[in-house]
Amino acid sequence: MTDILTVNAVIQLVKVTDKQVQVVTMGTQGPPGAGGGGGSSDHGALTGLADDDHPQYHDDARGDVRYYTRPQADALLGGKADSAHAHNIADVPGLQTALDGKAAASHAHATGDVAGLQAALDNKAAASHAHNIGDVSGLQTVLDSKLDNSALALIPKTGQVTVDFGNASGGEADFARVSVAATWVTGSSIILCTAAGMATPDHDAEDAALENITALAANLNAGVGFDLIASAAGGSWGRYSINFMGL
Repeated sequence: MTDILTVNAVIQLVKVTDKQVQVVTMGTQGPPGAGGGGGSSDHGALTGLADDDHPQYHDDARGDVRYYTRPQADALLGGKADSAHAHNIADVPGLQTALDGKAAASHAHATGDVAGLQAALDNKAAASHAHNIGDVSGLQTVLDSKLDNSALALIPKTGQVTVDFGNASGGEADFARVSVAATWVTGSSIILCTAAGMATPDHDAEDAALENITALAANLNAGVGFDLIASAAGGSWGRYSINFMGL
């Protein structure tokens, strides 16, 4: 069953089927002026279509006043450079003149180009120069308190070597010899040698005195060294320590 109810130009269509109800509401344009129902199904017959009743809405005229038109926007963009672009020097007013007043990034100056530089240099010593003792405050006093290098030659040179009379398995020898390297030796050096009162792998500390071990320097070789010769008057064997001191 279908009923149609019209109220103030609003039509509700109600369709009832076996299991559901559907309601459809449709608005209609009423006739001009006061009054109730009626209307027109021809849109062109409606009145007031050209009325500008809503000024808050934009039409072409109001939009053209508020916004740029496409031709206007295109004209404005056409007068702009790309965001990535370059300029020649001549494109920038005054740039060439400013550059002409500048020096190259890599350049040099003569001494005379720098105000006061020559006067400052005149008060400086050369990078490579020398001084007399008197030029250095207090230097002579310090030197006077030092020992002259020539006096070092008067300080005795000392050392210790081991001589071996051999015959560890039996027998004795009268002499034992060892070569000593000593660059301080000269042809006129005086070298004193004596047995050290100390134990060795073969003897106790007192054995050198008991065996009457003596020693001397021979065959002096300037700048090289000398031979140390130990002797035992009654003969001896094994190793002994010998001290030497020389100038």
